Amino acid sequence: MTLDDDLLMEWADEYRAGDFKLSEIYHGNDDAGNEIWLHWGLQIGLSLYFHEGNTLAKREIVCQLAEIFQNITGDALQLVNFGRGGTHRLGTKYGLIRGEKENWESDKTFFLELSSGAKRETITESTNFSLSACVRKHDCQALFEMQYPMYSYLRLQCPVVWFAEGTNRQALLALFRRAVVELNAEQGYGGISWSLPIENASWPDFEYAEHYFAGQFYGMDIDKPFKMTDGHATCWPLECGMRSPGWLTIVGPRLLARLGGRDAVTAQLADAAGVACEAVGEALWLQDGELPQLYPVEQGIPPSMTAIAEAIKPLRAETLKLISYPRWDGDEEIDHVFFNLDKCRRWLARFDRDGDWPSAEQRFCRPPAQLDQPAKQRIPGGHPCPQDGIWWTPAQPGARHHFTRGEIMPNFPGSTYGATIWYREAE
Repeated sequence: MTLDDDLLMEWADEYRAGDFKLSEIYHGNDDAGNEIWLHWGLQIGLSLYFHEGNTLAKREIVCQLAEIFQNITGDALQLVNFGRGGTHRLGTKYGLIRGEKENWESDKTFFLELSSGAKRETITESTNFSLSACVRKHDCQALFEMQYPMYSYLRLQCPVVWFAEGTNRQALLALFRRAVVELNAEQGYGGISWSLPIENASWPDFEYAEHYFAGQFYGMDIDKPFKMTDGHATCWPLECGMRSPGWLTIVGPRLLARLGGRDAVTAQLADAAGVACEAVGEALWLQDGELPQLYPVEQGIPPSMTAIAEAIKPLRAETLKLISYPRWDGDEEIDHVFFNLDKCRRWLARFDRDGDWPSAEQRFCRPPAQLDQPAKQRIPGGHPCPQDGIWWTPAQPGARHHFTRGEIMPNFPGSTYGATIWYREAE
């Protein structure tokens, strides 16, 4: 089986129906002539970007986070790769997360890649669960005759169905919150994305599928740490700003200062239905609803995402690189099925009111819920509900319920999340 428009259209229909199973794709043969099949599909992806990767403390934290991720996924991760020296079975002599301690303690760039693949020969065969980390030996790079900050990063992936289960989601987001604080993250993103087993690997088929689904779903996220932090002659790296928001968007203190501070951003989003604004360490955690949504193009641009995009737009890196393969002369005939730099700019502006992605003819803004009178879209637990509708809170897994006006909103004082804040979903 290989990718074509008919197959991708079939998958898109399945995703619209809520079926997120992974699909097998034939990927040629290995040196021994054995067939290689890749398991591809839409997954949950969470990415963090941070500095000071050259410090021993940050490398120790990344290893601790990887061990916690292994535990909460039920020991699903089977393979480990340190960016060199091949892939090993996790837990064996050469497959310990801290197995190359002399390297992660040194001044070398430290790579850590974990996967739930079953075969040692190909870490790229499975995308059920994966972790990719690049902890850089330098905190800056020479770019366009300037010294420019350079991010280290951490990316986690898991199945959509696994993440939808409340206790799994709570555990993974608790890990992600810990990572935001302990790594002092400068920015981060989360959402439904076209999965890739190991983040810095890529194939043309992958980008073909990614481009197709980006044109079908506004909520299809694209986040490529290995490429977006790579500046070159035609675009700037992520370090110069932020990309467009995902279901989850993390804004660190340095970037918040450029937006007028955390309180200013929170105030700007106070009336955005379903948008949670919470302080996590020194960063601001922005979340669009309890679960990520695909937002099919035919249903219109979601106002909640437009609100978040407007709040962080002053930071946007307009020429961000979202493609892994350069385009060469003669590629114009296949440009309609792949991203190019112009399409990257348009995709980054997809939630803007004046955007034109995927085309001006297809776009329309989903109308906000019609209310008889203005009402608060967020309310602390223990207070009366200000507006009929469906409300949710990140303080309790699965706490999504229809409340009527005047009904007392539950409070969860023992929640490990923190204060109970209820958010009204957009209709």
